[in-house]
Amino acid sequence: MEQQIKKGDYLLLLPSAIPITILFILPLLYSLSLIFTTPVYDELGKEIYSDSNYEYHYKGEINRYRQYNPETNEYTGNDLRPYDIKSRSEIYKQVKTWGFQNIKTFFMTKRYRVTILNTFRLVIPASLVQFLLAFSMAYYLRKKIRGKFFLTTMIIFPLTLGSLIIASGMTNLFRTSGWFNLFLLKVGLIENPIVILYTYWGTFIAITIGGTAFLFSGFLAICEQFDPNLEVAALTLGANRFKTFLLIFLPLTMPSLLGIFSLGTVLMLGLYPSAVLVGDPVNTTRVFAVAAFEEFQQAFNYNMAATVSLVLTLSQVVVLIVLGRIRRLFYIGFGGTFK
Repeated sequence: MEQQIKKGDYLLLLPSAIPITILFILPLLYSLSLIFTTPVYDELGKEIYSDSNYEYHYKGEINRYRQYNPETNEYTGNDLRPYDIKSRSEIYKQVKTWGFQNIKTFFMTKRYRVTILNTFRLVIPASLVQFLLAFSMAYYLRKKIRGKFFLTTMIIFPLTLGSLIIASGMTNLFRTSGWFNLFLLKVGLIENPIVILYTYWGTFIAITIGGTAFLFSGFLAICEQFDPNLEVAALTLGANRFKTFLLIFLPLTMPSLLGIFSLGTVLMLGLYPSAVLVGDPVNTTRVFAVAAFEEFQQAFNYNMAATVSLVLTLSQVVVLIVLGRIRRLFYIGFGGTFK
C-alpha cells in the first residue's frame, strides 16, 4: 500500500533538493538558453549589442562600437569603446535570435560531426577490452587464492592515480627512447621505435588502464557474491565447467556486470585529459570534451560549447538505453549467497 508524503517529510528532502537545484537544474536551464540562442553578427563577424533602444556595430578602423538606429536604418554618430560595451553587460546585451541554429551548425559542420565518430570509435573498443580484462581477472580472483589481496590491490591501484598521473607515466614508458621501445629493440622484435604517444593508441591505452581498474572494482564483488552451490549443482547434473560458466554463471551475473559497465562507458564518453595529453586532439582523438573545451576556452563561443555538451549528454543517454535493453535480455534476479 502506497503511503502519501507528509508535509514534514518535505523538510527532510531540502538538504538534497537545494544542492540539486543549484548544481544541476539551474546550470541546465542556463545551458538550454545558450543552446537555443544564437548571437547576431555584423558583416565583419563581430557581435552586435543593444541597449533596447539602439544597436551598436563594431567599426574596426576606429576600434569603436558605433550607435545604430534600426528604425531609421542610420548611424547616429555616437561611438563607444569596446571596453564600455563589454564591461557593462547589464545595459549593453548581445543581440540574439532563438532557434535551432546551433544544433544545425553542429550536424552540418564536419569538424563538429567528426567528434561523434571519434568518440565512439575510441570508447566502444576500449570499453569492450576493459570488460574482457576486468571480468576475466574478477572471475579468476573470485575465490580464496594465495596472494589475492596483493593482486587485487595492484589491479585497483590505477584508480588512485588519476588520468593525469597515468598519462605522465605513459609519457616516460612509451616515448621513442622509453623502456617499452628500448626493450623491444634490445630483444630484436622491432627495428625502429613504435610511435604510441600522441596518437589514437596513446589515448586507448590510457583509458583502458583506468577503466579496467574501475570495472574490476565492481566486477569482483559481483563474482564473489555468486552462490557456488549453483555451479556445484550444475556439475553434479553432468555439465562441464565451460557449460556451467556459459549457462549458469554468466547469465546470472551479466545484468549486474552490465550495470557497472554502462556507468564506466558513460563516464568515458566525457574523457578529456587522456585525449589531450597522450592523444591526438587535433585529429583522431578530438572527442566531445575536446571540442567543447575549444569552443568555451579558445573561441569563447559559449553557445556552441553548450551545444556540443548537449550532444554528448544525448549520446550518453542513448548508450544507457541500448545497454539497458541488452540487460533486460538476461535474467534479472539474485544469484548470490550470504557467505
